[in-house]
Amino acid sequence: MKLHRLLVVSTIMLAIFSCNRPIRYDLIVENASIFDTETGTVSTGKTILIVGDSIVGIINSNQPVRTKKVVDADGRLVTPGNIDTHISFEKSIYSTHKNADNHPKILTNFYRSKCSKNYLPYGVTTVVDMTKDLNWASQMVNWQSNPNFADLIVAYTLADKEQSEKGIDVLVSDLQSMGVRNIYIGSDANASFARHAMQVASQYGLNVFVKPIASFNHNNGSANVEYLYSPIINTFESHCDRKVLRTQIGNVYGTVDVPEEIYALEAFKFIVENNPALLDTLANTLGRKSLSISTKLTAMAQYTDMSHLKLDTANQLKLSNELRHRVTYSFNHFLSFVNRIHTLGAMIRVASNGANGGLTYVSEQLLLAEAGIPASDIIKISTLNAAQVLGIDNQSGSIGIGKKADLVIYDQNPLDDYHNFASARRVIKGGKLFKRNPTKIAFEE
Repeated sequence: MKLHRLLVVSTIMLAIFSCNRPIRYDLIVENASIFDTETGTVSTGKTILIVGDSIVGIINSNQPVRTKKVVDADGRLVTPGNIDTHISFEKSIYSTHKNADNHPKILTNFYRSKCSKNYLPYGVTTVVDMTKDLNWASQMVNWQSNPNFADLIVAYTLADKEQSEKGIDVLVSDLQSMGVRNIYIGSDANASFARHAMQVASQYGLNVFVKPIASFNHNNGSANVEYLYSPIINTFESHCDRKVLRTQIGNVYGTVDVPEEIYALEAFKFIVENNPALLDTLANTLGRKSLSISTKLTAMAQYTDMSHLKLDTANQLKLSNELRHRVTYSFNHFLSFVNRIHTLGAMIRVASNGANGGLTYVSEQLLLAEAGIPASDIIKISTLNAAQVLGIDNQSGSIGIGKKADLVIYDQNPLDDYHNFASARRVIKGGKLFKRNPTKIAFEE
């Protein structure tokens, strides 16, 4: 009997001791200035408590905690991990696979690592691949979260060919069953196909991303538009005479075969000079928050004097100084339009869609700042906006209890100077400190 009592007492004492024993966290980020993407405010002197890959608490930095590892933010700004809403996984592994003959069928961790190295060092912890390969999509949706790799979300690209090869209803059903939650409809899709695909995707609860063609109606708030310049092309070709513009482009550039980005800027210039009311209508439409739109400004800036990043110029149109100034002038005005639609409430999100990955991502942030958008808004655009569009804001896009421990710690504060979006940063991915951190990102002067 005495032995039984002793056992009971010991069990109770052990339970009391265990209950009172402080939790030992896997990682803490102390002395953090946390950016709130919901309010745009900063809370200083905070410690972020992490267990596994999740944030389990946020306390004042003067409170003692038990932890396995400490990252001292030293008062620096801490934001959620950035989200790139349109990448090309294939382009990110081009140095190994440059053509269709070498197109990998099996995506191993080697390829996932190769892709991630283009993004994670720059604080991009989640990316969206608009893949055209159904085999790739089936593999990507089954990837497990890994702190060494950027999280990847699939948006399968639909094209007209699926309409004849496989019924769109069946294809979308298969994608949904596979675990794909997003589809992308490119500009090569015809209008009837695009409308039907959007309708079917909506029935299955899939997000739709679309690069609008001339007949696309921006009043349809169910779609997310790809690229800030594509609505300009869409609006121009729906309301203006293409032949007049093509003749003008031929006279100015010596060829009508100009890159899409220059065509968009010339279309923008044409609308401004001939029918500015069209821009008012477009701005008000894009200003509705039910319709998101991605950036891809770096691709336009490469033809201007405002470029931060030197892209591959092998196939780039060579411009004289006079033409470069012309394009720069139009791009400057286009950035003012971007700021205008942002002010009206457009839900902008960042998309790099290039081989340079995170480097292009930072360039996009700098160009948004040069459009006049406040740095606090750019952080929200880079995080919460994207998370909400993708339907993952319950786990990403903000710093809070229960959210994923994907964090960026800037050496210098972008809120003080937008150029600091290019400052060195430490990155925490899935609760682990990512080791491959760049120094200050070097851009063209």
